[in-house]
Amino acid sequence: MKNALDSCTKDPFIIEGSLLVKYDGGEDAPGIPEGITAIGKEAFYGVKLHSIVIPEGITVIGEYAFAHTKLEEVHIPATVTAIGEGAFATKSIRAITVSEDNPCFTGKEGILFDKTLQTLMIYPRGKGGAQYTIPLCLRVIGNSAFSDTQVSSVSLPRGLGLIGNYAFAYTNLTSVSIPSSVSQIGTHAFAFCKQLVQVELFRLTKVHRDAFIASPVRLRYRN
Repeated sequence: MKNALDSCTKDPFIIEGSLLVKYDGGEDAPGIPEGITAIGKEAFYGVKLHSIVIPEGITVIGEYAFAHTKLEEVHIPATVTAIGEGAFATKSIRAITVSEDNPCFTGKEGILFDKTLQTLMIYPRGKGGAQYTIPLCLRVIGNSAFSDTQVSSVSLPRGLGLIGNYAFAYTNLTSVSIPSSVSQIGTHAFAFCKQLVQVELFRLTKVHRDAFIASPVRLRYRN
């Protein structure tokens, strides 16, 4: 009887070796199977998943792995050393926490940074809060870090060097002053910001030609 039942039960996980390729189940996922060390690209994409435990032993979370789910909070265990772009790109997520023993990442006020607090990786889309003061020690705003969030005002610190691709795309920013320390602004960094009307920046800053596309912005240059 056990064998007959087993043969009729669909395994919701598609696994190749130690890689979880795809979850093909319902809203309440069972625990991630033992032996998995990597969650693949788009593995849970679009699943109406409300909660999940990422167990110790997972080292990689792939691009868009949990995008467009219903997750509200997520905890990154100590073993995770790589998180792909857009891994938690979902409007429901309010906070990302990290094990204190993780050697690569840290969480601060629910925001994901690298361990040194020099790179801001993910400001959760559901976190809320219109204003945010970026830590003075920050040097890099990562790709898509603030994309599609409710942030309308940010204070960029002196010493910031790079604003990544899509970093502030689809936000409610109305104006921004970019410090002279910023050497590069990536593609679509401030794209599709419908309320962004004024940006101050220095002429020496390297700006991708599509950095402000579809935003009604007026650039004000300083020497």
